[in-house]
Amino acid sequence: MVEVVVPDSRTVYWRDPTLSGDPDQLRLYGGTIVFVVQWASNTSNITSSMLTATKAILVGRHDTTLSLRVGLKSPVAASTATLAVRLSVENVKAVNGSAGSPTRKDMLLTLSDVKLLLLPASFDDRTHISRLLDNFYSP
Repeated sequence: MVEVVVPDSRTVYWRDPTLSGDPDQLRLYGGTIVFVVQWASNTSNITSSMLTATKAILVGRHDTTLSLRVGLKSPVAASTATLAVRLSVENVKAVNGSAGSPTRKDMLLTLSDVKLLLLPASFDDRTHISRLLDNFYSP
């Protein structure tokens, strides 16, 4: 488990440790990165819509940056939720900061040389504690 205090209105990410070592992650195409998050906040109640409004960021070959949608895999319970990021062309919201989808070739080139995958740790615009309890790949 890792924990971070997220200050007001800051966007914070966890670097996915499961992708370290081998940059060739082509096997992940079409699969899903699943991660379990927990939070604590004295000022707000984080909802499923707040969780799915976040994005994951994949950086790969030629520093290509893909912004990916985050989905809710299980209902929110006791300030804990299981989130999922599908690694497919259809799930990309933006390429290098511009709205739109990459080609399948761009997606595969990015996955062929992954530099990092950032998972969201910010779920509200008010200060809160965010925890990454688990993460894994699901084909």
